[in-house]
Amino acid sequence: MSAWHDRGPTRFPLAPLAILGTMAFLPGVGVAQEHSPDPAVLHVTGRGVVEVEPDRARLSFAVETEAEDARSAASANAELMEAVIAALRGAGDSDLSLETMGYNLIPMYERNRTNTSQPPRIVGYRVVNQVQAVTGDLDGVGELVDAGLGAGSNRISGLAFFLSDPRDAQDEAYQRAVADALRQARAMAASLGVELGPVEEIRGSANPEQPRPMGDMMMAAEAGARTPVEAGSTSVTASVSIRFRLGG
Repeated sequence: MSAWHDRGPTRFPLAPLAILGTMAFLPGVGVAQEHSPDPAVLHVTGRGVVEVEPDRARLSFAVETEAEDARSAASANAELMEAVIAALRGAGDSDLSLETMGYNLIPMYERNRTNTSQPPRIVGYRVVNQVQAVTGDLDGVGELVDAGLGAGSNRISGLAFFLSDPRDAQDEAYQRAVADALRQARAMAASLGVELGPVEEIRGSANPEQPRPMGDMMMAAEAGARTPVEAGSTSVTASVSIRFRLGG
């Protein structure tokens, strides 16, 4: 009787890379995944406009003075601006608010025409002082313009009529913009013979103010006539950009 026993073959685990390599060659086993195509989308932009009557007006009065030295230019400017502010406050508008919007001291230079190699020299100074007026008395805006010009303001700009609270008008403008976008999207989807799917993205913006130019009013005031100002209506606009998914 032999002392040698057959213990059978020794077994070792397969390495992971060897298993993956075997799977790659087995029929019916796929490694890569297929991607479905992106769904068709429709992108439209809608616009909504609401005409409303403003309840506030904003305009800027400026005083510009020049002198050979900075102190004299600043002193003359301060005297004129004090007169302008007093005239504005005395125009009878209890709802008037004033705020200084800018003050600049600007040196004025002159070049030597006979010797251009010399640097320019300072020959004087200009001071610009600007105050902004906001009022709820729209019928009195013309009187404010006349008062400011009569007291020494030599530049008026930035007249704008606006709403103190534009939220309701903006909401209505957004509703009209969305309705406009939906109308366009439904018309295009119908012409393509597809169904309009859900909204994937929507973006919007609104503009509540509409500025008004000042040129003609300044000419009338300088000619001695009462400055006519009509507030009229202001436009609140909104735009929306909507992306729909298409189906069917």
